[in-house]
Amino acid sequence: MTGATERAAGPEAGRPGRVAGTPGALAALALLCAALVSPPIVYRAVLGSEGRILDTALLWSIGMSVLWVATLHAFFRRPGVLHLLLAPLYFTVAMDLFLIFEFQSRLTTSYLSILVTDHSEAGEFLRAYVRPVAVGVALLVAGWGLGTWAIRRVEIRWPRWAPWLGLALLAAGYGTAVVRQMRMHRMTVSRAVLDVASHDYSSPMGAVSQAGVTAALLAETQRFLEARRAFRFGATAPPRDEPEVYVLAIGESSRPDRWSLNGYARETTPRLARTPNLVSFTDVITTSPTTAVAVPSLLSLAPITDWPAVQAQKSIIGAFREAGFQTWWLSAQEVSHWGGIIPVVAEEAHRRRYYDRSLDQALVDDLRRVLADPDRPRRVLVVLHTRGSHFEFQTRYPAEYRVFPENVGSYPEFLQNTYDNSVLYTDRILSDVIEAVRALRVRAAVLFVSDHGENLMDDDRRILGHAIGNEYDLPSAAFAWWSDELAAQEPAKVEAARRARAAPLTVAHFAHSLVDLAGIEARGLDPGKSVFSGRLRDEPRAYVARGKPGVWTGAPAGGAARAAPGGGAAPGATVAGGTGAPAAAGAPPGGVGGAVPAGGPGLGGGAAARPGGG
Repeated sequence: MTGATERAAGPEAGRPGRVAGTPGALAALALLCAALVSPPIVYRAVLGSEGRILDTALLWSIGMSVLWVATLHAFFRRPGVLHLLLAPLYFTVAMDLFLIFEFQSRLTTSYLSILVTDHSEAGEFLRAYVRPVAVGVALLVAGWGLGTWAIRRVEIRWPRWAPWLGLALLAAGYGTAVVRQMRMHRMTVSRAVLDVASHDYSSPMGAVSQAGVTAALLAETQRFLEARRAFRFGATAPPRDEPEVYVLAIGESSRPDRWSLNGYARETTPRLARTPNLVSFTDVITTSPTTAVAVPSLLSLAPITDWPAVQAQKSIIGAFREAGFQTWWLSAQEVSHWGGIIPVVAEEAHRRRYYDRSLDQALVDDLRRVLADPDRPRRVLVVLHTRGSHFEFQTRYPAEYRVFPENVGSYPEFLQNTYDNSVLYTDRILSDVIEAVRALRVRAAVLFVSDHGENLMDDDRRILGHAIGNEYDLPSAAFAWWSDELAAQEPAKVEAARRARAAPLTVAHFAHSLVDLAGIEARGLDPGKSVFSGRLRDEPRAYVARGKPGVWTGAPAGGAARAAPGGGAAPGATVAGGTGAPAAAGAPPGGVGGAVPAGGPGLGGGAAARPGGG
């Protein structure tokens, strides 16, 4: 090369801070770097254009992506060598971009867990998308190959302090995030590190973090996984010629007293209120005010008082599968350590789809695709794991659902309004789910149950979040809807459900109820816990909060507050046991902390609720 076509090609090239390479080669290097950091930027552009979630975690990921690429380059005088070594991460970047454009999701633990735990499903996924995957691989190989060839002679002499500055900035970025989680959410160091890693969506190194979290989650579940996979319900279903479809929608942090369907002053559930064949169950409490415990429990026929059995036995997804149903798990919640064994539960379904960090509309769209498939089996169970009203509430709904103003004077009022907006959006989502199922005109039902409630700084304690175990985060919204076709076939079951609308229930009743409604005979099924059986049994309502048992002994769970914000709603229930009772043998692990009293750092004097699936 001559000095006219190569920067600093003479003696100056040996000095620190000098770059040697043709303009074309340097342009190729810039394009390669841009490709490596592109996923979080593309994700923001794609989701931003549709009004979906944009948050500080995403912006943090973009900054860390740029910092990672710059730091890696600082360790190599010849960037061509670095980009050869980064070949595997180019592949993960390509996978990341494919998931963004195809599913509006990222390459997270959710998809990595499928890859390493279910090879048959991963193979079917690749076969289903063979053309775009093939095109993507071809573009990846061509782009990476041509780019690394173009930069083979590029040389950058970095100052000796440059790589160490990069490492220091990376350590500061991750360290600040870990300290923030420890302070705001009272985590241990190890828990905070795992939490930051599970939410590290930087590129390309975020794939390494997600792989580490996947490995940690698999290690946690190995001790009971073999027993769970070997478990059999001996489930059978009555022979039916006509199709049947059941949908179980799992809500997030949805309180029954914030639903106008249950008497709340604000109109937060207008569509559900106008829906025929729908019964809202007004006195339901969760088995735990944490998602990691509540969701496996509400999908299990084993009681919360026997947590080892909940872990070791399959969920009702396994029972439906044994009985001949095609089973689906569609989730808007990411796989992380907050989910506990939820990924193991999801693994029982024939098909899994994750729409991490998307709005719940993504689940409705995919449900419609599943139901519209001409090759769909006659018998189908679909589980929808929604984002619902998970904190931060203002990120759970699109702009057109800002019905209750966000620009208000006080933080508690902001929380109340944004929470109610999220419930209003949930009303739309669930109504669309029902309409999609109703349109089939077959034997069908939709059951909804929230994993737990939420504290909204309702009283002088000024608590925000969940995992406390009180009159605000234990009550859970729930309802059942059935098609006219099912009602005609099962009039006794429908009437039994209507009579049970005010019965004292827990979320665990709905696993028994759904299996019973489908007519499935299965080991562990208790008709006394089914709202459809006509033999519903009144019994103590046990729960676990912060790893310790309790029994709900107070007023109806949905009666804690009826007035709109500003009405000074007072607690309307008492809770026995709670955090003061001794830990039960085999109780779910505690210490996950979902809420803290107001005044903690980070939210302008308000309280902090932890992120993730909790």
